[in-house]
Amino acid sequence: MKKPNHVCRNCGKEYFACKYCDRTANWKSIVCNECGFEGYLSYAEKVESERFANRNFKIIPERTDMTEKEVVDLLHAPIDKVVEETKNELLDYTNDIEELGLSAVIDNINSEIDELKDNKPATKKRTRKTKTN
Repeated sequence: MKKPNHVCRNCGKEYFACKYCDRTANWKSIVCNECGFEGYLSYAEKVESERFANRNFKIIPERTDMTEKEVVDLLHAPIDKVVEETKNELLDYTNDIEELGLSAVIDNINSEIDELKDNKPATKKRTRKTKTN
């Protein structure tokens, strides 16, 4: 199963998006499914207002598995190279991609991630028992 590799620029949630999403500037490379396209538009408005005020505001994807320089390099990489890397990254999902399409597969991966998070048992904090006389 895939692990989250992005942080939503709108709400801060960790989620998964592929390199192809990043390279093609798909909204899923910036915000999670819960925020959706509307969340992307909201973030884009923030970017525009910050730029209008001459403040630096990042529009690149926030990835947890790459440095900022690696993300910038990815955004400038030849698209055919990125397509090939994405195919390799999602090799376990090849049949689903052919049947459902890449976007639906990414949505399914994120649903699996969310389910796993929701089903994790809460960890109990261990306390040391002390002897009483």
